[in-house]
Amino acid sequence: MAEQTPSDASAPHPAVFLLLNLPFGITTGFIVVAVPFLVTRAGLPVLTAASMVSIAFIPRSLKVLWAPVLDIILTLKIWYLIECAVAGGMLLAQSFMPITARTVPLVTAALFTAEMGASLLSATVGGLMAGDVPAGLRGQAAGWYQLGAKIGRALGGGGGLWLAAHAVQPRSAGIILGIGCASCALGLFFLREPERQLAVDTFSRIDGVFRELWKLITSREGALVAVLSLSPIGVSGAENLWSAMASEWRVGANTIVWVTGFAAVAVASIGCVIAGKWADSSDRRIVYLGTASLLGCVSGTLALAPHVPAVFIAGNLAQKLTTSMCDVALSALVLSVIGRTAGATKFTMFAALGTVPEVYMTAGSGWAHDRWNAETMLIAEAAAAFVFITAGAVLLLKFFPMPEQTVQRNRKRIVSNL
Repeated sequence: MAEQTPSDASAPHPAVFLLLNLPFGITTGFIVVAVPFLVTRAGLPVLTAASMVSIAFIPRSLKVLWAPVLDIILTLKIWYLIECAVAGGMLLAQSFMPITARTVPLVTAALFTAEMGASLLSATVGGLMAGDVPAGLRGQAAGWYQLGAKIGRALGGGGGLWLAAHAVQPRSAGIILGIGCASCALGLFFLREPERQLAVDTFSRIDGVFRELWKLITSREGALVAVLSLSPIGVSGAENLWSAMASEWRVGANTIVWVTGFAAVAVASIGCVIAGKWADSSDRRIVYLGTASLLGCVSGTLALAPHVPAVFIAGNLAQKLTTSMCDVALSALVLSVIGRTAGATKFTMFAALGTVPEVYMTAGSGWAHDRWNAETMLIAEAAAAFVFITAGAVLLLKFFPMPEQTVQRNRKRIVSNL
């Protein structure tokens, strides 16, 4: 598989990846927020809602197994159209199924299929970023990509819930969000997908993709980024527990909704843009470690601050700002090592690895909170962050070469200052 390097002149504006990744966030938000509301409003137990959400999210865990298909047959643009149609079409289809005990399996199957399309769609967008974005714009592309997922989740969750609760027709949420997902395919017009030099027979194509993947994970840079993706650097378990701990800060339900909802999305949007530009104007190793250090400082400050509503609000928003910056920094670092071939497979592998710390950090932080208290939990998160940041800094500086564009930029700065 030969690589083609796009030029800055032919590259799309990185904002197109916000549009292309919206369906992934919309589907997630609708399933997590709107579906449980619709299920319980229909008189069914919470356990039914939880089971439907859990089953619907199974494709997210398994997408790494079938992502290589995206790099073996068809083009990524064609795959995107298929996945967009599946995600949007299934959201639309389930809206015409009244939720009852008898229809739960059908609705769950539709949501499962929608999530399968959406999860593969995010892998496809990763492949498009790898193939059509110059090295100097990959940080901003990662920022807009992450921003698309966050805004989409707010639209699918908050917007879907509002439509479900206030629209004249209960099916309005699925119809509007389904059509919205399908409309995001318009973003493909702004991309020029490089031609892929695929082997004639299928076996050779499969062999080529897995050779590319093996070459990456056995390389010094690829193995190092894989290890860092599994570490707690830039991850906070407390972020997923704030609604459960809000009473300790004497915060009511309305404040929780506002802080963890649309205000959080607005702050995360700022973080994504800032981190994206920072990653393209500086050494991405420094950006990765720097954003994680900011998150560690926020956790430490929250541990020492008084438990009052103002601290809850400011702390939540500060944490959302820094975690969104960390997400972008890691994505930019991943894009800098995966190359331009088999991009969907490689990007998905790292994305799957990046979900592991969220699981053990959330479980660990919950245990620390119940075993001791919120202050100890936050101090433990900050301490773990700085221990791993220090180790990561040593490894990155020793084994991860500075990008050539950064070397040239630093040389120009030195010359200009003489």
